[in-house]
Amino acid sequence: MGHEIDLGLANRQTQRLVQLEAELHAVRQQYDRDVSWWNAYQTLASNLRVPQSPQALWDTITKSLVAVLELPCVAILELTAQSATVLSRLPAQAAPAQSAIDSELAARVRAVGAGLCNGKGEAFSGLGVPTGLDRFLFSTIATEAEADRVLVVGVDARRARYRKPFTEPDLRQFERIAVHLQTLLKNIELVRQLEQQRQDLADRLATISRQAALIRQLSAPVLEVWRDTLVLPIQGEMDPERWRNITQDLLARLTESRAKCIILDVTGMAEIDTSAANQLIQVTAATRLLGARCILTGVRAGVAMTLVRLGVNLADIKTFRDLHAGLADCLVHLPSAPK
Repeated sequence: MGHEIDLGLANRQTQRLVQLEAELHAVRQQYDRDVSWWNAYQTLASNLRVPQSPQALWDTITKSLVAVLELPCVAILELTAQSATVLSRLPAQAAPAQSAIDSELAARVRAVGAGLCNGKGEAFSGLGVPTGLDRFLFSTIATEAEADRVLVVGVDARRARYRKPFTEPDLRQFERIAVHLQTLLKNIELVRQLEQQRQDLADRLATISRQAALIRQLSAPVLEVWRDTLVLPIQGEMDPERWRNITQDLLARLTESRAKCIILDVTGMAEIDTSAANQLIQVTAATRLLGARCILTGVRAGVAMTLVRLGVNLADIKTFRDLHAGLADCLVHLPSAPK
């Protein structure tokens, strides 16, 4: 009797062992899913750092999730009150790019934000029409006034690791991915806006620079009044930057035209100080180095008195009362001038 086997006890122990193995298998499946979600989290954080076009952005998201989760389908939908349009889907399936949906379904999706579907006839099964999926998780990743962007991931029932239906733990993990994705998309949009602002400022700066160059050119144009004769009218407020610009323009024009006579007309200068006088001396010295004769015209009485009072030496610069007199002097010294 002592060696008899208690068949009832053995059966109960066998059933308990089978139950424990089933529970262990379920835990392993859930662990595999959790690891997949975590890998998806890291992959999205890595792949979505650089701003991209909207279509490239949606394609990057679907490619990243398909690669990490090994899902048969990942899609991003644009959901309005009347339709669901596929923005990106991997892999491509024979499903319509746009499908009409019930307005109540769109309202429910916007209200709940995220959910799951394990078969036809369930509350959100209509979202599977454009993607061709029967079982899926979904979550809103971007919301606008007229449309939502909805991420949908589907599971192939033939895969051993995904034979179980989607569960609430799956949905919670998926929602974490979706929230993370929402943050990434907001950051990308912020970077895009900042980049657009930077580009707008750069364009405005370029426009201002062109306008400033045009203003400088118009305020001190180098005019060819006769063959081999250039006139530079100087007027208004003159600061070191403006002196530098007109000097560069004059010397460039002189080199190009090979003029023999330069007339600096200061009729438009109401006053002149030591700095401006020194700049005039430097301009005339530079033109002489390039082989041109330089004269000064239009010196007013007040300007002349100021120069005398400041002790500015203009002995090396030939001056005339007005532009007409200065031009007549140039014509006398130019071999090409009419006699």
